[in-house]
Amino acid sequence: MENNKDLHLASDASESRAVSDARIQPNVDDLSNTTGSEQYPASGALVNNPITTTKAGLPRQRMKWTTDLNKSFTRCYFIATNLESDMTLYRAKMYKTFVNENPHLQITEQRLADQRRTIIHRKLLSDIIINELKEQVSEQLEAQNSTVGVVMGWCNNEEQQHASINTELQTIIAEHTCEENRRAIQEPRESENDQISENEKTSQNVELEGKLQETFITFRGSDPTRRLIIPKQNTSKKLASIVSRVNSLLPRFLMFIYSFEDFYCLIYCAALVCAIENCAKIEKSKQRQTDSNRMKILPWQKRLENKIQNLKMNVNQLTQYSSGQRSTKLNNTVEALFKNNKVHSKHEENNNTIKECLDTLKQKLSAASKRLRRYKVSNQRRQENRQFQLREGQFYRALKNEIVPSSRLPERDVSKNIGKKYGVKKFNMMMKIAGSMLKIKERVR
Repeated sequence: MENNKDLHLASDASESRAVSDARIQPNVDDLSNTTGSEQYPASGALVNNPITTTKAGLPRQRMKWTTDLNKSFTRCYFIATNLESDMTLYRAKMYKTFVNENPHLQITEQRLADQRRTIIHRKLLSDIIINELKEQVSEQLEAQNSTVGVVMGWCNNEEQQHASINTELQTIIAEHTCEENRRAIQEPRESENDQISENEKTSQNVELEGKLQETFITFRGSDPTRRLIIPKQNTSKKLASIVSRVNSLLPRFLMFIYSFEDFYCLIYCAALVCAIENCAKIEKSKQRQTDSNRMKILPWQKRLENKIQNLKMNVNQLTQYSSGQRSTKLNNTVEALFKNNKVHSKHEENNNTIKECLDTLKQKLSAASKRLRRYKVSNQRRQENRQFQLREGQFYRALKNEIVPSSRLPERDVSKNIGKKYGVKKFNMMMKIAGSMLKIKERVR
């Protein structure tokens, strides 16, 4: 019984497999009736993405760079760059040389540049091969230079012209003329711009020569100590171009120099013209400039001095009021001062008495006077630094001639003579007044 059951199960499994195979396999009669376009595609075929082809109908394939092609390309690269000594615009020359050697290849200029990087990074050519190619190219370039030299010699010597010229020389001359014509056609605007710039340069040189000549005539034979002071010039491209132009003009003035004074005057005039062309400020009236500097007061200094003057006046008014003096004008002034100076600081209480208001004004006066003194020292330091950068000699002369005030006390004989003249009581009273004035001055500072 068990054997019969196993036979029944095996037969059922075989029947199910046959049914599944029948479902998968297509009908043979249906395949025979279908046309070629209706047949089933092969497994793995891409129906929607056919194989791409070139314009000629051939299947598109990647270019394979062989060792010979890499050698040819490297040779063209060395020729275009003149053995890597001239790298300006070498890609166009390299592309032209490579296409002439391999006309059957269709390749772009960018692809050649990429191939050069590939050869370098992947080391597709050994150092021995590269050195051999360099030697070949150097020999070829030397031969071309010698032939070009022969051609130039033939052109210069009119008596030794020959009727027939070598074909290689003809090709070199033809390529040279074609390249010149192509450049002349492609760059007409650049040549016009260059011509305009050259005309501008010549006109500028003529103008500069006139200025130099006029300056030389003006200062020739004059006292060197009374000439204009030339300020120090910072280095720049503009100054370098001006100096080069003036240097090219100096040999024309050497024929007018007969002494050392004239030579020194020419150097001074050249430096003065360079400074004027560099837009430097030349002090033409030295005495007026010094007088104006003495009388000139800076705006910040004037504001601080006015503020200190007003604070001193307010302190005196409050002092008079606190001492007992009364008047309508003084009362109104004190009321306005007390109203405007109620706040002493944001961390303390407001002023409620005249004494507190007077203390606030004195502190403001002390702060303003210290600020003025600090600003004066800082401004003097900046002026000295500027003078040292522009006129170093004048700075040292000012230090040498500076008069330092003496803080020595008078001698005993002098004080005795003053005491005998005015009396001891009067002398002591004068000394007390002087001491109190010095204390007040120190407080104000």
